[in-house]
Amino acid sequence: IRHLPKWLADPLGPLSIPPAYLPKLLPWLVRFWRAGRSDRYEASLTAQAGLMRLAEAEWAGLMARSGTENMLREDGSLELYESEAEFKASLPGWAARQRFGIGFSHVEGDALAALQPGLSSRFVKGTFVPGWKTVTDPKLLGKAIWAYAERNGARFEKARIDHVGAGQDGATLTLADGTVRQAKRLVIAAGAWSHLLAKQIGDRIPLETERGYNTTLPRTAFDVKRQLIFSGHGFVVTPLETGVRVGGSVELGGIERPPNYARAKALLDKAQKFLPGLDPAGGREWMGLR
Repeated sequence: IRHLPKWLADPLGPLSIPPAYLPKLLPWLVRFWRAGRSDRYEASLTAQAGLMRLAEAEWAGLMARSGTENMLREDGSLELYESEAEFKASLPGWAARQRFGIGFSHVEGDALAALQPGLSSRFVKGTFVPGWKTVTDPKLLGKAIWAYAERNGARFEKARIDHVGAGQDGATLTLADGTVRQAKRLVIAAGAWSHLLAKQIGDRIPLETERGYNTTLPRTAFDVKRQLIFSGHGFVVTPLETGVRVGGSVELGGIERPPNYARAKALLDKAQKFLPGLDPAGGREWMGLR
């Protein structure tokens, strides 16, 4: 919260809300603010920790069944701080993580340099989380999981859904070309668009989307040892099998506004300052609706 005024004042900062979208966003922002009140903080932490433990166990099982375990990276993460004040401000968050069994160690000097050679000297301390996990490439993992689903009888149909109806016998989907599909059970898993479908069957979900930006550079751009987290600037640098990904930031602007790739460029500019040897050539920009 303390960073909000500074972030919102910078149109290319870690958090952006287009002024024209603010009236539509306001009811959700009020709910978001209420959910973050101090009297709900511990309950929220407990719920999130439980979800993360469940997700970790379920993903481990799915990757084992689908033969994708080799796509899991377990080389930890390194969160970085530019000053002693920034580091001290992070300590309550680490104390909370410790309460839920998350292991970490604070590092500086030679220990910091060993975890990620080539960092800018502006970083005075870091926090290493050895249990942090990433994947070799989210797109390739998604495709491999889908191939596993197909081998087990799943079928993919690409279509636009114009209407969803629900009754005693199940769900009815009306597609854009007039085709009607019947289903005894319907799972709505449409990401940022899910609330639009759920609303048609009576579920009003206060869902918003984080519009996140990234640039994926060639693998030779920099030798990134593990995911680097620049929390003070709202982005991460992640090593992938297919390249080096510089991504993050939050833009609360809905699902219809066109991408503002100046945000991706701003992240890449910062990454060059933080990793002085980073080669920015040959990058692919992307915006995703989280």
